[in-house]
Amino acid sequence: MSDNNFDDADYDEYESSSDIEYNQDAPQDPVISEEKENNSEKENLPQTRRISSAWKYFNDKTSQYPGRPVCCKCQKVFEKDTGISTFKRHLSSAHKIMIENVKSTLTNQSILNFKWVDPWPEKKKSERNNAVVEWIIGDAQPFRSVKNLYFRQMVNTFDSRYQVPDKNGIKNLAMDYFEAKRDNIQYDLNNIPGKISLTADIWTSTFNNDAYLGLTIHFIDNDWNLRNFLLDLMSFTTRHTGINIADAIISILRKFHILEKTLALTTDNESAMIVCGRTIAAKLADELNNQSFRHYRCSAHILNLAAQQGIKIIDNEIVKIREIIKKIKNSPQKCNRLRELCSIDNLQYYKPQLDVETRWNSTYYMIVKFQKILRPIEMLAATD
Repeated sequence: MSDNNFDDADYDEYESSSDIEYNQDAPQDPVISEEKENNSEKENLPQTRRISSAWKYFNDKTSQYPGRPVCCKCQKVFEKDTGISTFKRHLSSAHKIMIENVKSTLTNQSILNFKWVDPWPEKKKSERNNAVVEWIIGDAQPFRSVKNLYFRQMVNTFDSRYQVPDKNGIKNLAMDYFEAKRDNIQYDLNNIPGKISLTADIWTSTFNNDAYLGLTIHFIDNDWNLRNFLLDLMSFTTRHTGINIADAIISILRKFHILEKTLALTTDNESAMIVCGRTIAAKLADELNNQSFRHYRCSAHILNLAAQQGIKIIDNEIVKIREIIKKIKNSPQKCNRLRELCSIDNLQYYKPQLDVETRWNSTYYMIVKFQKILRPIEMLAATD
């Protein structure tokens, strides 16, 4: 029989057998099929849903409500697709149970760590510039510090988008920072309710031999708190005469508009400072008719001068101590030997210290250290 000779009976028989064959492969129990579908849905639940600790309080495998979450506390039934946030709200409102958020650790997504290289906007850049300037000023760092390769690498590690200014740029930013702070100081000075007192001193840098005049202000604020801060620090390039010092101080007071509030000035007992006090008093009396201004000599400096005069009575002993310490300090071998002798005698080693005439208490500290290591020094002198 050819394929083209199918009659209607044959077609009906073929159709019937096909139906039977198809129905044999089909699931016989529709409930079992639904359970398989439910299990498939459970397998496809987001992994983050199973991570949340909220699931400790819900059961989705009950016989009465298969696949539907049931609260273990109050037996409330939820829909299959109920989210974790709904569970959290229910536990919080109904059972006073708080569930913290957790982040899924089952993600397979790659994280690419690229450094940002585009510079910060002007506002963010200015904040970082100010931080560098405050470090430069607060730690007394030279402006050239920003040129250091390791410093720039460190900053780049912390913030790849920030470009550190060069030496001149940092210097200009520091000057701008100073001017801004000066404006703040002027605002505070304008609010001082009463008079002010000043302390002044001149010293010479041992680094470059430049002289500087420092002026500190003291006053009582509106809350009756004693306040003081450095008003100005200026390079002093002229001769250190009393008149020149007085002119510099008056110039600073006029710049901050506090000349008429000045009540007193305290300095050391140098002759130039004595002349300075007299000159300021005369100018205030002539220009402002201020007869109450007074110049005071530093009491601590007076005590130091008295102590220095007293030391001269025992100067021979002090001179001998200085000579011994100079010999030890100028010889690394003697310093190492002294350290060894201190260790042998179970004494703490103190580095020998020379006194400085203008550094108060330095002679006292020199003698104290000498006494503490006197025995090792005597042993060193005996073996030298």
